[in-house]
Parts: sequence; C-alpha cells; structure tokens
Amino acid sequence: MSASRRSPSHRQEQLLGAVTAIKPTSPPPGRDVKGALIKAASALPHLIIAGLLWLVFIAALPPTIGVGVTVLGASVLALLAVGVAEGLAVRILLAARRPTPEAARRLVVPLRLVADWVDVSGIQLRVVARGRPVDAAGRRQILVAQEVVDAYLAGRVTDRDVAALIVHGIGRLRWGRTRFDLAGLLWTVPWDFIRGLVVGTGRLLAWVPLGRFAWQTRAIFLKVSAQAPCGIAPPYSRANFRNQSRTRLRSYSLSTQPGVALA
Repeated sequence: MSASRRSPSHRQEQLLGAVTAIKPTSPPPGRDVKGALIKAASALPHLIIAGLLWLVFIAALPPTIGVGVTVLGASVLALLAVGVAEGLAVRILLAARRPTPEAARRLVVPLRLVADWVDVSGIQLRVVARGRPVDAAGRRQILVAQEVVDAYLAGRVTDRDVAALIVHGIGRLRWGRTRFDLAGLLWTVPWDFIRGLVVGTGRLLAWVPLGRFAWQTRAIFLKVSAQAPCGIAPPYSRANFRNQSRTRLRSYSLSTQPGVALA
C-alpha cells in the first residue's frame, strides 16, 4: 500500500455530505404534520382576503359573465391542484423559463450527480429572475434563481454546489407540501396585485420630499383631526335642529294669530 490515494479537500467533503445528508428517503419525524399546520396558518389570512376580493369582483360583473368566470376559475384551480399544466402555470405566475441551451448543457453534470442519489424522474428544472437560490412549486417544478445559474456558468459555483441546491429543491417537493402552491398562488392574485400596488406607490412617494414628510407626520394630523370636533357642536346637530324647529313653530303660531299681517 505504498501508493496512497489523495484525500478529497474539506470543501468537497462538506458538499458531498450536503448532497447525501438530505437524500429524501423519509421525512423527519413530526415534520409532516407540524410543517403542514404552520404553512396552513400562514397562508389562511391571504386566502380569506383574496376570497373576499374575488367575491367583490365577481359580484360587479353581469350575471352571465360572473357565472362563466366562476366556472372557469374553479376548473383552472382544480387542474392545478391535480398537477396539470404546471409548466405553463409557473411560466405565467412566476415568470419561470427553461434554461438557455448553454446553461442546459452545463447543468447536465450536476443533474447526473443528483441522479446518483435521488430519483429525478419527472422533475422539471426552471429558472426564475428573482427569489430564493432554489425553490419548489407544484409536484415537479424546481426553481433555480438566475444569479445561481450565472455564478455557475462563470465558475464561481461548483457542480456539487448546484447538485446540493437541486437536491434541496427535491426535498421541498417531497416534504414541503408544495403540491397546492400554484393553485393558492392563482387564488391570491387579486390580493397580491393590490398589495404590490400599495407597496409600489409607497416607494414611489418616498422619493418625493413632501410625500415622505406627510407620511412621517400622519400621526400628528390624525391626532389633531380627532381632537378638533371635541366641544364644538356641528352646524346640523340634533340640538341645533331641535332649536330651529321650535323657533319656526313659534313664528308660525304668531303669524297665524288674528290681527297679525302675514309677510
């Protein structure tokens, strides 16, 4: 045994351990129920608000169009819930796209590493412009951030790094309860649109000096407006109306007495 094999570097051992440690054989104990409850509790307020917005929107439509929109929306939600047309859904809802030919050719190497440890049959790899380094959606969609792909093509990320990320995404598909994420994302489109519009408007007004000043001093104006009516009777309050009515009745009774000329 004179010829000794060169031991792998510490970084390679860490990456190899990252790939093997999260091999999706069975979910961690208690992760299935606890994770599902936490995810349902966090998504429930958004689902309720979006449902109310859908009701308002459908009620504003003519009856025939409202029924058509309801049937069409329910059909699309059912298809997404059973895993149909997930590729088209992530392209529309998440702006995900296929990797470029060069990126697809380079990603074959980490995918082969992943295939040695987990089952990758049916998995579809997509690239998103922003978000987490790796995420999962639906039943088969692995979403890799564009910055990760750019770093891999530039040589700043190794094959094992990308393989570890992909395995992590597969683990989210197996244990993360992502099969209904696309249906939930479609359901919350009205709420996401309104929330994005409000946040974008606030960021736009933040660049205006007076707009920022008005937003920062909003508490002062609200306090002044709340205290201003205290002790001041409005012009058409119930007491003023009662006094005016008594005055009119008194003048009417005087004007109808004999010997009093009507104006």
